[in-house]
Amino acid sequence: ASCRPCSGPHRVTRVDGNWIVSLDGRPALDVYRDAARARLAEDLRRATEFVVAVLPASPDRPPTPSEGRVRHVCGVSEARRAFALAEVPARGASIGFAFRDAGAARDDLRTALDELATKPAAFGLHVACRERGESLFGVEGLEAAYLERALPGVALLGLGAACEIAPVAGAPTLVTHAAATVLVGG
Repeated sequence: ASCRPCSGPHRVTRVDGNWIVSLDGRPALDVYRDAARARLAEDLRRATEFVVAVLPASPDRPPTPSEGRVRHVCGVSEARRAFALAEVPARGASIGFAFRDAGAARDDLRTALDELATKPAAFGLHVACRERGESLFGVEGLEAAYLERALPGVALLGLGAACEIAPVAGAPTLVTHAAATVLVGG
């Protein structure tokens, strides 16, 4: 998980096209600013780089980064006090917010690689979302270095992707802010 929750769930009370106009009966941008907190709330362009929306995997589940769909805020309107998402939830749906978190992503990667390091492999494939890498970690090649250290001698192919398709709550879902490593043979 490369994101950690920074708000509880909110109910979508008004949408207009891709614009989320109100949450819990309040202007949606005000709720977003509350989630962004302090300095990020003052600079909305910067906030949209770090504070993402989380949509639930299914209507009966809470919107959590580990089980939901993480989506960037792709527009803000001060005049409308609204924000836009590429994927818009229906009126009445649940939505939450999360911070992109490099530390959580590193910890998650280490845990996964510790488990993979015990398995023999002829080669491996690592697919990482473009939302990871240097834009998240602030360092070029961090994931590659972790992979090389955990899997010495294993030939690896790394790919960048806009998203991955993975099972979430039992259904194929476009997943962002994630990475997957597959080992073959051995």
